[in-house]
Amino acid sequence: MDNKEKNKFRTKKVWKEFRKEILIERDYRCEICGMKHKKGMNLHHQDESNYTDLKKNKFSLLCKSCHKEVERILSRRRNVVDMDLYCRKLKSIIKKGRRYESNL
Repeated sequence: MDNKEKNKFRTKKVWKEFRKEILIERDYRCEICGMKHKKGMNLHHQDESNYTDLKKNKFSLLCKSCHKEVERILSRRRNVVDMDLYCRKLKSIIKKGRRYESNL
């Protein structure tokens, strides 16, 4: 599915309802940085080859910044990066940084 087809799919009611349900269930919170945003949240599909398969476990809810970083990494090293491992490591770095800031 090319970008034009993806954009067309994202205008359909089934996609909009699916997206809204995930936003509510996951409390509008980025799964990497943990920030809560009412606007600008992206659903990152973990199975690009089967884009219309709307199973919740195949999507991550990410803020624009984290989604941009994930896409940047994937575009550079698609076959090398284990995104689950990358996201877990990134989450742990962010949490450590927050603990450090709270100790100041």
